[in-house]
Amino acid sequence: MKITGGLAGGIPIDVLKGNRTRPTTDRIRESMFGSLRDRVEDARVLDLFSGSGALGLEAASRGASRVDLVEKHAGTCKNIERNAGKLGKAGVKAVLKVHCHDSTRFIKSSSVEAVDLLFVDPPYTYFEAKGSYEDFMTAVLKSKVLKKDGLMVVESSSRVKPGENSGWTCIKEKNYGASTLRYWQLA
Repeated sequence: MKITGGLAGGIPIDVLKGNRTRPTTDRIRESMFGSLRDRVEDARVLDLFSGSGALGLEAASRGASRVDLVEKHAGTCKNIERNAGKLGKAGVKAVLKVHCHDSTRFIKSSSVEAVDLLFVDPPYTYFEAKGSYEDFMTAVLKSKVLKKDGLMVVESSSRVKPGENSGWTCIKEKNYGASTLRYWQLA
């Protein structure tokens, strides 16, 4: 696995062995960032359920000004910090901060300034319980962590079909086999 574009393009991203993380594939990240194009430059980014940190680090490599990465497992947080350290050596100037915290609790209690881009890539089982996707969307809405003109990109299992998400508009949905990306804006 590697950073697919920007200043750190080609730099490998280490992923811990085991089933603690399920990193977004290089192919999906390339497609996602191709869709985001100009939204990344100078953006404030929040990467929830960071895992390897691939989404947030990709944004930093492509010109985001600040990236906050949230992951609850201590060993995984240390791995994200190691991966983040590689970007500085490639000339990436983004402010990178790793928060070792539960992502849902983080947005409910966080004092992080509202962001332009919000990446949400939880374990696929996270949204499988009925209503869990909608509950999470409501929590994000209440948290005001996303700017009014911001964009939230959610990766989930293709089996997950979100119900009504009042306050949100899905502007794009793309399937990649077992994964689906949905791009959400505030209504």
